[in-house]
Amino acid sequence: MNTFRARPGSSLAVFGTGSVGLSAVMAGVVAGCTTIVGVDILPQRLEVARQLGATHVFDGRDPDLVERIVATTGRGVDFAFDTTGVALEAAVRSLDELGVVGLVGGVRGGRLDLPFELLRRGRSLRTIIEGDSVPSLFIPALIDLWMQGALSLRPDGDLLPVRADQRGSSRVRARPSH
Repeated sequence: MNTFRARPGSSLAVFGTGSVGLSAVMAGVVAGCTTIVGVDILPQRLEVARQLGATHVFDGRDPDLVERIVATTGRGVDFAFDTTGVALEAAVRSLDELGVVGLVGGVRGGRLDLPFELLRRGRSLRTIIEGDSVPSLFIPALIDLWMQGALSLRPDGDLLPVRADQRGSSRVRARPSH
């Protein structure tokens, strides 16, 4: 939400649909992205990504992965987000012209190794730390989105345990009931 500033109608590919990647999927939904691609090697993570708003999901081991992602829009995605540290080249290749890849964490071996040719069409790479947010502003904004029902904390809407009291018996509903 903070890094890409995607507009309604944008497209997004998320490489790695663990907790950070799922947050990116939900941010894409909130931003109004019409194409949201989830990529992972674990089918259960892809299912959760779909439940949270991914319009397409692909196995990251698919040898035709980049072609499949590009085919979802016919030109490539506007934004790609790599949480894996191993999918950076595929993320860049999946971009449309002027597309941006956000890199969270690091890369295998601690060094970037990309053919310059991949960036020639105006594509860019951006590193992201802590969601590029100011927590004192961003957390209240997320709470507001959740209160409006625009943000889900769990796809099944089940109860989440919280430690709001010393007995540890408090619970909060993941989706507000209206």
